[in-house]
Amino acid sequence: MAINSFEKIKQTSRAILFEEFDVEKKSLYDLLSMEDPLSDDFEEDIQTKLVVNNFEDFIKKFAPKVYEICTSIDGKPKFEYTTDVNLAKKYNGIAQDITEHVYYRMLEQLYIEKGSSGQSNLKFDDKDILEMLTPTQEVEDAKDIRKKLQLTLEKYNELKSKNENANEYAQQFIECRKKIQEKYSQSQMSLLPLAIEDMKTKIEYLDKNLNTQSSIEDNNSVLTTVGQLTFNNSGTLVVKEITVNNDEQGTEGENITSQNNINNKIRDVLALDYDSSNKKDNEFIKSIVLSSYAPININTNENKTLAEIKEEKNKCLALKNSYEEVYCQAKNAFINEMTTIIEKLLDVKVFFDHATVDGNKLENGILITNCKASKLIKGDIKDKFEKFIKDRGLTQIRNKIWFAILPAIEEKDKIVVESNKDIDPLDAMGPLDVQKDDETDISDKYLSFSAAKTVLELLDKSKIMTIFSFKGNKNNGFAALNANYITNKKEELNGINYEHAVYAYPNFTLTRERIVILDNKEIKVPGVYIDAAYPAAGLLIGSQQIKYLEKRGFKGKLNPNNVCVHVDLEEDRIRKNLLTKFNREVTLRWSQDLKTEINRDKFGFVFCSDEVYIDDMPMKNAYVYFARTMKKSSRGIYRPIYRVLTEDFIRQYLKSNSAIKESTMTRFENVECNEWQVEGKKNNSKDYVNLILRPDEKVEYDRENKKLKITFNDDEAILEDIDIDSEE
Repeated sequence: MAINSFEKIKQTSRAILFEEFDVEKKSLYDLLSMEDPLSDDFEEDIQTKLVVNNFEDFIKKFAPKVYEICTSIDGKPKFEYTTDVNLAKKYNGIAQDITEHVYYRMLEQLYIEKGSSGQSNLKFDDKDILEMLTPTQEVEDAKDIRKKLQLTLEKYNELKSKNENANEYAQQFIECRKKIQEKYSQSQMSLLPLAIEDMKTKIEYLDKNLNTQSSIEDNNSVLTTVGQLTFNNSGTLVVKEITVNNDEQGTEGENITSQNNINNKIRDVLALDYDSSNKKDNEFIKSIVLSSYAPININTNENKTLAEIKEEKNKCLALKNSYEEVYCQAKNAFINEMTTIIEKLLDVKVFFDHATVDGNKLENGILITNCKASKLIKGDIKDKFEKFIKDRGLTQIRNKIWFAILPAIEEKDKIVVESNKDIDPLDAMGPLDVQKDDETDISDKYLSFSAAKTVLELLDKSKIMTIFSFKGNKNNGFAALNANYITNKKEELNGINYEHAVYAYPNFTLTRERIVILDNKEIKVPGVYIDAAYPAAGLLIGSQQIKYLEKRGFKGKLNPNNVCVHVDLEEDRIRKNLLTKFNREVTLRWSQDLKTEINRDKFGFVFCSDEVYIDDMPMKNAYVYFARTMKKSSRGIYRPIYRVLTEDFIRQYLKSNSAIKESTMTRFENVECNEWQVEGKKNNSKDYVNLILRPDEKVEYDRENKKLKITFNDDEAILEDIDIDSEE
């Protein structure tokens, strides 16, 4: 009977992510401070409060609410954005879903379109996507509402004048009012894009009047111009030009009067709605609401002088300029405050995109700590955290955590503190010259390198494969990668020689620093990056799932009885099917010096974007080049991740027995190991991708020294930490 390793091990993909997202939600720190980490109640709380299985679940649990705060300076609104609930309450902030903001959607669209473009960062045209930040992309919904507002009121008045039932249109009109109130209640600046577009229409109309009368030099000459602001079928503001002559004057006049009555009624009721809302103290926003949904007529059946038209145009230009200034200020305020948060949310999206297929759920979920790792290794919580990690890493089987993600590590965190020269170090009764703690984070946003090392050491001792990366920036992406960078990183990471630590690089670029121009004003978009730990962990965790591999092209090439710890991401048949969703960022291939420095000892979990073919198939996206831990073999080469996972699997498999005795080891060697070796020898390289042992690999028990030896094709591992009981 074939051995089913899943019966004993259950899973090899459970993971934990060390990152903070929403301080208002529960965190691992909170749960550890209240409960025993080895209790069933604690595990239940972990599963219900911190574990997520897909990106939608993550957003529901951990995406922070963003609050829009509107204050007034010299009568002009100023917008600020925060996730601080107390600050929001103080200034009556409006809660918003961060994933609904146009900036988030723009970056998400960049990620999707770049990945499918097959183009480098320099060649990829992101102009249309960046246009999402301009007002033209935010007006369609409001157009639909305001067109319906006019039509329903017209129909309502018509039926009422005939003494017919108008209840249907009354209800529709009320619904439109509610939608408008909801719009500015959700965001007070949401109508600015519409106001800007409308103002452009008014200016264009005034320009047309001025150009038509360009031959007139006397500014006091009276011009006969009649026009009315109205909406076309799409809800766009247009100016209906009316030529009044003796035959048609009466009819046109009646139409204008009717339209003015509708306009004025809408203005009056919307003014009442605004004053009854909690936003009634902002006259600037109120004026935008009224002019957007019930615009004031220009030159309505009036004769005006050239000077008066010029004056009206200048007023419109001033308003347009004011609107655009406020719009750009609001966009820049949101971008400056929220980029880091949005980066982290997109990081998680990237993880799930690589760890699952077609939006399916992650089989065993991922635990979100919702707090920085540094918070878990200090003070009273440290002992509980260590207890939790050691239990989930070493003791548990079904609930074992196999992987961890440790992102956003700060590359430079050594703060040089000069001694106070006024303090005498030999004055026994004098003040102390206190130095700062080396583990102090230099930033509230990222994890210090010294704290990361402490966490990596603990996770290594607990046999949890931890993928880490430095915070993405323009200096550690594909374009910045060179031989010196690799040399320096090897030196910097020299002390992290852990077999369960995986350094992922280079980081990915969503967008370089860009500027979007709105007339003469700027919206500044900073560089936005994805930490390489997320796609690396996603591919590793995804490759541990049978269903995932089936959907990635390996149906019929998987033994459903075998765990997937031996799947090697460096193998061409795996590499070509487990591509990243990122474009090949640079056009030029790696320099020979860079490739030599990486290949020398096969350093890190490294992504490559060189144009290559595998089995005559071009790699259109970035792909895995090496997938190595930070532990070197006896040959001075960094060890492949799959080998360490295979060793961990064997430890877990043996632990699943009620006791490990000599007889247990003998049976394991003669039965399980023998079957895995036979299976490996029967299949050539084109068959099963999840063999537990490949040809020329074996597991042997050294009875004299009570050690288990695993032999790979160019390496061997001695498992000395298996406790074998006596037979007595």
